[in-house]
Amino acid sequence: VSGFVSENSLLKIDVALEIPASGSFSLQIEEETEIEFEENENISFAEFTLITDNGIPLDAETQFYFLDANNVVIDSLFSTKKTILEAASIDSNGLPISSTEQTVKIVLDKERMESVQNSKKLRMVINLNTSENASVPITVNADQTLGVRLGAIIGIEN
Repeated sequence: VSGFVSENSLLKIDVALEIPASGSFSLQIEEETEIEFEENENISFAEFTLITDNGIPLDAETQFYFLDANNVVIDSLFSTKKTILEAASIDSNGLPISSTEQTVKIVLDKERMESVQNSKKLRMVINLNTSENASVPITVNADQTLGVRLGAIIGIEN
């Protein structure tokens, strides 16, 4: 006899299931957070380099707004919204065939650094779109990768 089942018997099963997501979408996310900069009058410039290697068929376009205590925009990071993440190339089934590398440089001169240091809040607006402005269905799964590197050069005056 290998066992029996009664009305009080329990059966426990752990299951891991991976289901790829398919479709297309366009989404805007807006987030605001309080910030506080240490004033440093010796900073002459700041240059940031953002490098992305995107294996996901998803674009990200963003803008950052620096606000004062009354929510008035002091400055923005870019002159217009900027694509910081370009979608991976896809095949006819919406699956990525190659990743897309992109480099974005952000330069803040001394005047802009002084302006940004006066801000009290940061508002981030991100638009996410699947490939080709959400016009083509794509498939997202766990094998797809996203690499992000950020470097900074800060100029200091003596």
